[in-house]
Amino acid sequence: MEYCSNVKRGYCRCSLDEKRDMQSVNHQIEELKKAGVPEENIEYEYISGTKENKPKLQELLNKCNEGDIIYCYELSRISRSFKDFFNTVQILKEKKLKLELLLNGISVDFTRDKLDPFTDFFLNIMMAFNSLEVEVIRERVRSGLEGARSKGKILGRPKLTKDDIPDKFYRKLDLFNKGEINKTEFANVMGWSRPKLNRILELNNVK
Repeated sequence: MEYCSNVKRGYCRCSLDEKRDMQSVNHQIEELKKAGVPEENIEYEYISGTKENKPKLQELLNKCNEGDIIYCYELSRISRSFKDFFNTVQILKEKKLKLELLLNGISVDFTRDKLDPFTDFFLNIMMAFNSLEVEVIRERVRSGLEGARSKGKILGRPKLTKDDIPDKFYRKLDLFNKGEINKTEFANVMGWSRPKLNRILELNNVK
């Protein structure tokens, strides 16, 4: 008799632009816990749904044994890319796992040799919608940028000039040039990131 562990595991994902709002990932985690997934078995990460390499998802899949059940709030949390999703499906099939999509109310049993026609159809349709949504968003961004350029708007980070640099920088620059403070200390004193400090040093011909 084959052994199936049937451990409940969960995966949550938010894209990078959602990172500022912890409520989104917390909501997913709470829904998974309501479904009976132990919090210690839940992995989450902030990464684009179109990325093929999702470290936490891969970590979760590596932990799984045959018969384990992966809970996810909805299909788009796993992937927004056809190629990436079907690569993940292959792993689910090879490891003989089960997938529960809570929002969609769909259970997918990859322990079987073949999915039933309805489930197979549903997965394909949902992934088509997810991929379409990504392309629509990209097209809107491209159109917005082109429209802004056509109106003469300058896009990107505003150009930095010496007039924007506070006097405090020049006072601390003397200490930096004498070797009394390093770049990290210099940046901390100014309340800047290292990249910003490097840009301002470069503007002043200081390496």
